[in-house]
Amino acid sequence: MSSQFNKNVLTLATGVSIGQAIPLLISPILTRIYSPEDFGILALFLSISTLISVIASGRYEQAIMLPDSDEDAIHLTVISWTFVGISSVVMLLAIILFHPLIMNLINNDALNTYIYFTPLLTFILATFNLLNILATRLNAFSLLSKVSVVKSMVTGSVQLIAGAIKSEASGLILGQIFGSLVQSIVLAINIRGRLAPFTFPAMKSIKALLRRYKRFPQFSVAAVLSNTLTQNVLNISISSIFSVALLGYYSFANRILILPMNFLGNSIGQVFFQEATSEKNETGGALKTFKSTFWKLTALSLVGFGILHFIIQDLFVIVFGKNWEQAGIYARYLIPMMAVKFVISPLSAINNIFNKQYISLVWQVGYLSLTIIGLGLVDYFELAFSSFINIYALVMALYYLLMLPFIFTFARGSNIPKSS
Repeated sequence: MSSQFNKNVLTLATGVSIGQAIPLLISPILTRIYSPEDFGILALFLSISTLISVIASGRYEQAIMLPDSDEDAIHLTVISWTFVGISSVVMLLAIILFHPLIMNLINNDALNTYIYFTPLLTFILATFNLLNILATRLNAFSLLSKVSVVKSMVTGSVQLIAGAIKSEASGLILGQIFGSLVQSIVLAINIRGRLAPFTFPAMKSIKALLRRYKRFPQFSVAAVLSNTLTQNVLNISISSIFSVALLGYYSFANRILILPMNFLGNSIGQVFFQEATSEKNETGGALKTFKSTFWKLTALSLVGFGILHFIIQDLFVIVFGKNWEQAGIYARYLIPMMAVKFVISPLSAINNIFNKQYISLVWQVGYLSLTIIGLGLVDYFELAFSSFINIYALVMALYYLLMLPFIFTFARGSNIPKSS
């Protein structure tokens, strides 16, 4: 691996680590201000916003990395953002027109008012997604590192201030909205100065780009929707089948375990996407980048999650308080799945790089199906929540491993399809 790869990873990881250190440091305060029910409401709010934000652009933002021409990349950004705006407006209209039906499906009155703000966060999150990929194409890793810190500072400050004034889930939600908004604005302002002047794409150019990258809406939308829907179905079902408090414990445990993913996994994955795309364009394959990244991720996963397995339950009690011991137990159950996911998720960018989006679609549909089946068995066997999470995490860890032979084969560069 080139030293530039390691430098870029270090740049991103440094900013992300600082950004993640901030919510980690204030979490002991937040857990004493907000209740597990409040964190459960936040999890439901984020689930709805995230579900739409990942598909709002038609997944055309994933193609921003691929064109040889920077002008085409910028045009794809404009096209993606147009889709994001339309999707957010449609989402708001749907909530206004079908509010009773939606609330009945969610089966949680706690979101009755908050749900009207989900289109706003959806628009902000989707906007950041496409700006993030554009910044990656521009090698603006230092900038991405800085905006990660900015988001955490704003989010944490708002949540602490709002919690001190009035301890309700609204404080957690406002923090997420303002943090994400400031992050997107700062990133947009700084990216603008790095781009060459351009004109709005002509309709002919738009049609050509839509046709050229049509596989992204055809396959990637369904794949990422299945992936996001899996987590959302799980969150909504936990609150419906069990309780919002249990969802709060689970979502908080999941949030803490995701920190290593955000700290290094996503940073390595983002640089891997850029490096593997470059290697593929030069040689037709990305095996060298793939192998080196795989072994780095594996070593980090074994050491990091291996240590966490033995200390995480006691760590939750010490850091977050005795009331959060149950979350520590759930975190220990989730470690096998998180350890494997830490390795596989960043490398799955190979599917997009080599135009194999249909593999992601099939795999994600399987993931969703397993989750739905698991939730059905909870009722049939009258499983306790702890038993369900323990079994679910082990099954999903094995399922993630099924992706490895596919992406390894694709990285070799054999049978690369021509652009359609």
